[in-house]
Amino acid sequence: MLRSQIRSRRIWLRVREPDGINGCVYFQLAENGCVTSVKMSVFHLEGVVGWIILFSAGCMEVLFALSLKYNAGFTRLWPSVATCITGASSFYLLMTALKSVPVGTAYAVWTGMGAVGVAVLGIIFLNESSDWRRLASISLVVAGIAGLKLTDGH
Repeated sequence: MLRSQIRSRRIWLRVREPDGINGCVYFQLAENGCVTSVKMSVFHLEGVVGWIILFSAGCMEVLFALSLKYNAGFTRLWPSVATCITGASSFYLLMTALKSVPVGTAYAVWTGMGAVGVAVLGIIFLNESSDWRRLASISLVVAGIAGLKLTDGH
């Protein structure tokens, strides 16, 4: 799809392709109508969407792990249903994210989000230890996840 707009001697064209590649071209016009500068930007939306999906997979992983505590060995119906749904959702979202996020990075982020999320929620809601060494260890996992995101090349 191509959209264009003309505003006070500026023209921009926006291109959206079905494969997720988007771009803009900006033309700056002089008084006489001649083009004085051209700027172009192209970005790939799929990478951003992949990270959003990966974040959702991590959230489902946290819910999955927490539901394991409450299903009592699959003897309680609704917690067991929640375990199955959140586990399957987490894996499905992870597989979907792998289409645009490198597998090593995606798996590390997914497991890291699960570990950090469960540890933090355990401290907040389940009265687990909040010792400074435990919090420092959780911070190291978060730093590792951030480092992976910063170095993934997307």
